Amino acid sequence: MKITKHIAFFYNDQRFQYLNQLIQAANDYPFYTDIYIHTNKSFSEESLSDRTNGSTYIIVHDLTDKDPFTLPQYTRAVMKSQKDQYDIFIYTEDDILIPTTAIKYWLDNKDDLLKQNLNLGFLRIEVDSVKEEFATDLTNEHCVSAQLTKLCKINDKVYAINHLNPYTAFWIYDKSELNRFIDSKWWDSTNIKGYYPREAVAIGLHFMHDTENKWYNHTVIPLTEDLKLVNACKVYHLPNNYVNDPHCYFGTIRFDEILALTQEQVINPHYLLYRKHSRLIRK
Repeated sequence: MKITKHIAFFYNDQRFQYLNQLIQAANDYPFYTDIYIHTNKSFSEESLSDRTNGSTYIIVHDLTDKDPFTLPQYTRAVMKSQKDQYDIFIYTEDDILIPTTAIKYWLDNKDDLLKQNLNLGFLRIEVDSVKEEFATDLTNEHCVSAQLTKLCKINDKVYAINHLNPYTAFWIYDKSELNRFIDSKWWDSTNIKGYYPREAVAIGLHFMHDTENKWYNHTVIPLTEDLKLVNACKVYHLPNNYVNDPHCYFGTIRFDEILALTQEQVINPHYLLYRKHSRLIRK
C-alpha cells in the first residue's frame, strides 16, 4: 500500500521544527509514504529532514492578496488528481504529529466502523512541562471543558462516542472513502456549520454540528476491556500552546479524565481551568 500525506504549511521559519517532526514520523510508517508540502513561499529541500520510505514534494501556491487561511483549500486539487494513485490519503496541518501507532490503530478499526457508517475518532493531545497529556478540543456548546459520557457497543466491542467535537486538524481516509468524498458536495465546500473555512478543510467528513447533513452517524473511539480509551487514538499538537494558556479551556482535561462514565467522574470545568492556572503559576 502507498500513502499520500498532504501538509498545509504557511511559511514560518519557526515552524520548520514541527514540519520536520512530521516528516520524521512518516519515515516510520508501515507503508511507502509520499509527502506533499503545500506552502506560500518557496524554500530549499535542504531545510527538510531526509526521507527513508518515500519522497517529499514542495508545492508553492501564490497567495498574494489572498487570505492566508485559504492555503488548506489548495491541497484539494492535488489530492483529487491522486485519487487512483494511492491507497491511504492524509491531510494535516503542519503541527499535528500522527505517530505510527495512530496509523495502525486506524487500519485495525476503520473497516468495521465504516460498515456501520461510523467514523473512527482520534484525540488531539498536548503535553505539559512534566509530560502529562491533555485533550485540546473537548468543549461543550458553551465553549467550556467537557468530558465524553456516551458509549455504544458494536460487534461486542465498546466505544466512546465523541459527542462534543471530533476535530483534530487532520483526517485520514482510504481510497474508497476518499473517492466518495470527492464525489460529494463537501469536497469543494468550506461552508461547514460550526467551523471556519480553514477548519472546514481539516475536519474532512467527520463534522457533526449540521445534523441534517451529517456524513457519519457518530465519531467513536474504542475502549480497552477495563473501559479506558485506547492510547493509540492520540495525535499530538506539537506547539503545546493551549496547555500553557491559563485562560483557555482547551488543554485542561487530562487524557485519563476524558471519559466520565459515572457522575462521580464528572469534573467541574471551572475547577479544571483553575487547576491549570495554578499549575502554570507554580511553573
